[in-house]
Amino acid sequence: MTTLERILVRPFQLNDLAPLVAFWNNAFADKRNFYPLTAPDFQSRILDCAAFDPNGLILAWQERQAEPSQLVGLVHAFRPAPQSGLYAKWEQ
Repeated sequence: MTTLERILVRPFQLNDLAPLVAFWNNAFADKRNFYPLTAPDFQSRILDCAAFDPNGLILAWQERQAEPSQLVGLVHAFRPAPQSGLYAKWEQ
């Protein structure tokens, strides 16, 4: 018997935060100078950033019949930073 599976690609939703942080920590755990992020860390460093675009954070979910979805990949594009405050020194 075969198991049906597919990859669903969609923009980030706030309820994706916990699995996204777990995926991030697992993906980078063996990299030099890595330390684990928490959901509040990710919130303040990424989600609260003025250049963050929720439609630019695309998650790939593997869906298998009769199993919970599993995050298997992501891609992230930022919108241009605003030219004010901390971001005034950044180029477009």
